[in-house]
Amino acid sequence: MNKKELREQDSNLQNKRKQKYNKSIHTKRLKVFREGILSLDNAML
Repeated sequence: MNKKELREQDSNLQNKRKQKYNKSIHTKRLKVFREGILSLDNAML
């Protein structure tokens, strides 16, 4: 493998990690958001 191929592989790995990280942040936010809405609903009832 030459340097260019190694660099491309490395950036692909980094992008995959970023996507995984962003997904987990997104699902956490959604969860918090839903829980917030649920608690609001309960407060109104």
